[in-house]
Amino acid sequence: MTMKKLLFLSILVLLVSCQKNEPNDVFGKTPSERFEQSQSELRAALTAPQQGWKLAYATNKEKFGTFNVLMKFSAEGTVTMTSDIGGSYTPTNSQYTIQEAQGTLLVFSTYNHIHKLGDPQNPSDLNGKGLEGEFQFIYYGKEGDKLKFRTQRKDTEQFVYFEPATANDWANVETWGENINLIEDNADNYFFTVSNTATSTGYEMSFAHRFLTLKSITGNETVKANVVPTDNGIAF
Repeated sequence: MTMKKLLFLSILVLLVSCQKNEPNDVFGKTPSERFEQSQSELRAALTAPQQGWKLAYATNKEKFGTFNVLMKFSAEGTVTMTSDIGGSYTPTNSQYTIQEAQGTLLVFSTYNHIHKLGDPQNPSDLNGKGLEGEFQFIYYGKEGDKLKFRTQRKDTEQFVYFEPATANDWANVETWGENINLIEDNADNYFFTVSNTATSTGYEMSFAHRFLTLKSITGNETVKANVVPTDNGIAF
């Protein structure tokens, strides 16, 4: 067999090999088919719990505390939502979509409670930067009974989790908001003291946007903590 024939056969074998191993077939499905499967799985998961989902969302853990958002999804693309963010606690209906981007992307496509966290004008004292929240989340699958997502903003990139909500959550969301507002509106009236059998240290307190800062009276120590509202008050 001549060298030309050997070269031709080698190229032919290489081409056939490449055709059998196209990127689309690496996982046995095309990218479009994989997205359709992921979209279907996410929609089924979102709509499964009777009481929907709870998102405890600390948008920037260096600046703000934790905000709670409750959500019930329908298969038709609507979501009923409330939160302890403030303003109104009335459940509101809006639209959501599942899109193909860097992965399977859950998008809250029309305005609802969660958009308050991404509104640069809310609250007004943050000078047009807002609470640095997002309303588009990349789906990473299930972890136990939770749904795992990742945010996209680079400086606050993090994993967030939807956990099954309860009827008690829906009943108490307004209480959560009132508990946090009571402390935030009266922060100047509070004083911290940490005591043991030998010493006692006093701290001045500042509290804004669910973020607590304590400065010792001596000025030698500063303690910061992310705060989340609960049924009975607040937790660190």
